[in-house]
Amino acid sequence: MLNFGLILLLSQFVITPIPGWNGDLYWDAASNAASYNIYKGQIGGPYILVNSDPITALTFKDTSWTMGDCYVATAINSSGIESLHSNEVCIEQDPPGQLRFAP
Repeated sequence: MLNFGLILLLSQFVITPIPGWNGDLYWDAASNAASYNIYKGQIGGPYILVNSDPITALTFKDTSWTMGDCYVATAINSSGIESLHSNEVCIEQDPPGQLRFAP
């Protein structure tokens, strides 16, 4: 999973929307992570931090999402070092009336 060595790797850290999505994201715990940050933006960024405090749970609910929003997460170790961004998850409508999450 996540390696908090001198170089932080996040290749295995994946955020996923919860089925029947209402703004909830979840992820598996990253090794040595004390907390997480969630960032939101458009496809490819830039991203803006959306949580006011680091998240210690493995879920986050965005109550202000809109179609086209994209999310990435980071893990933070106990020394406060933040990892690279996770995979990007974007909200799309395809077909009309149904949400689709693009990796």
